[in-house]
Amino acid sequence: IWAREQANKFYNDFESLNVSDAILAVGSLIKNKTLNITQVNTMLDNMIEVFKNDEEYERCHVCNEIKKGLNVKL
Repeated sequence: IWAREQANKFYNDFESLNVSDAILAVGSLIKNKTLNITQVNTMLDNMIEVFKNDEEYERCHVCNEIKKGLNVKL
C-alpha cells in the first residue's frame, strides 16, 4: 500500500508535465545533486513495478520514457 501511494504521488508530479518536461525537471534535480541517476532509476523501476501490478500500462510507459530519456541524456 505504501509503495503504491508513493508511486502515485511521484507520478502525479510527472502527470502535469509532458515526458520531455519531466525529463528536464528530473535532470535538473540530478544536475543540482538533489538526486543521483541511481536513485532516480531505482525510483522509476519501483514505480513501474507498482503500475505493472495494477495493470496501469500507460503509467509504465510514461515512466519508461522518462527513464530512457534521462539515461540517454546523462
